[in-house]
Amino acid sequence: SFKNEGNILFGKDQFERALALCEKSLIFYEYCFDGNASERKSAEKLRLQCLLNSAACFLHLNRYRKCIEQCDEALEIDCN
Repeated sequence: SFKNEGNILFGKDQFERALALCEKSLIFYEYCFDGNASERKSAEKLRLQCLLNSAACFLHLNRYRKCIEQCDEALEIDCN
């Protein structure tokens, strides 16, 4: 999956490439999950992980404003 590949690239300090895969994952989840409540909950959990991963990439790339935007969006999903 895009998310897993992105995690591998992140671990290799390939933040630009990891970020591209995180963004692909976010697009995928946004457009592909219109199902029942259980599916939406599962999709939101994965979306949250992708947002946090992309925020970490932005942080490593010194793109702080984008990092904050991703964190803000993640907090809309789960403020705990």
